[in-house]
Amino acid sequence: MELQKVKTPKKQIIRRLDILRRQATKRMIYVAMVMHSLLAPLPRRPKACWTVMRSSHWWECIVLQSFTDEDWVENFRISKPTFMFLCQHLKENIEWRILT
Repeated sequence: MELQKVKTPKKQIIRRLDILRRQATKRMIYVAMVMHSLLAPLPRRPKACWTVMRSSHWWECIVLQSFTDEDWVENFRISKPTFMFLCQHLKENIEWRILT
């Protein structure tokens, strides 16, 4: 029994190509959406941080008054003037405030 070649009508070929084109377009749109969702920056929301009020005696009486420059570098890995400079510039971002 010989297999005969089946001739596909021109309309069926055009329809199949159209279906393949639409599928490719859908895949491209899907890839674009995934890439956009991965690369788009996420909206930032303010972060809340819960703290417990503690005594500042250790910091005010021991660290600020009795630590030498060598103690600062040994314990904080930074000199005292540099640390104070950073604290001054970061103060508004790290100071305690009431969250509503």
